[in-house]
Amino acid sequence: MPVGDVPPEARIARTYRDARLIGRYGPRCPRWPHRAASRQVGRVPMIGLVKHFGMAVLLALIARNAMATPEAATWRRQTLVGENAEYFFRFVTVSENPAEYYSHRRTLRLERVRKSDLRVFEQVPLRDVTYTQDPRTDAWTEHSTTPPPFDLSRYLAQNAVHLPFSDDLIRRFSVDSSGVWEVFEDGRVQLARRADLRRQIPKLGENPRVVGIERTDYEPAKGGKTFVYLRIWSNSAADDDSWSEDLLLVNNLVLR
Repeated sequence: MPVGDVPPEARIARTYRDARLIGRYGPRCPRWPHRAASRQVGRVPMIGLVKHFGMAVLLALIARNAMATPEAATWRRQTLVGENAEYFFRFVTVSENPAEYYSHRRTLRLERVRKSDLRVFEQVPLRDVTYTQDPRTDAWTEHSTTPPPFDLSRYLAQNAVHLPFSDDLIRRFSVDSSGVWEVFEDGRVQLARRADLRRQIPKLGENPRVVGIERTDYEPAKGGKTFVYLRIWSNSAADDDSWSEDLLLVNNLVLR
C-alpha cells in the first residue's frame, strides 16, 4: 500500500469517532472544525510574538549596559602663559573621565619649560577637584584638595614673563606623516618634522591639526631666536573620547 493511503474502513471509523465526539461535546470538542483550525493557525503567531519580545528585552539590556559603562577618556589642554629668554610657561588642564557618567576629576597646573630642550623644570599644582553627580537628583557636588599657597602674579613678575596674545589664523597649515607644514599657493614650507612633533607632544592623538597661533612680544638679544607656539589639536571632541590641545614650539624664522 502506498505511504499515506488510508483504507476506506479506517476513514469511515475515524469519521464516525469524530462525529460521536462532536455530538457529545458540541463546540467544546477538540474535533470541532473551527477550534482545530484556530489552534493550528494561532500557534505560529504566538511563537513569533515570544521571539520578538525576547529580542526586544535583549536589545534593551545591551543598551542599558552600554549606557552604564562608557569608556574612560582623558581630555588635555595646554595654554600659553608667556615666556622669557630661557623658558616658556603654560597652564595644563586635564580632565579624567572614568568609565562612568556620574563623576570626573579635573586638575590645573603651571609648568615652566626650557626652550632649548623642552625639559619641564617646574610644576606648580593650582587646582585639583572631583565632581560627582547624584543620579536621583542630578545635583553636582565637588570635592577639592587644597594646594600649597601660590602667588601667581608675583611668580610671573619675578620671572619677567612676557604675556601672550593670539594671531589671526589666516595662514594655512597641514599635518601629515612627514610633519607640520605652512601651505601657500606656490608650495609649502616645513615648520616641524614628524619626529619633532612627537618629541614635543609624546601623547599626540589621531588626525592632528593646527587650530591656533600664540606669540609674545619678547625680543631676544641680537642673534637670539624668537618662537611662535602652534596649538595642535588631536582626536575629536565630538564624542566622549580622549582628545588634546597641545603647544608646539616653532622657530619664528620659518614662518613667512
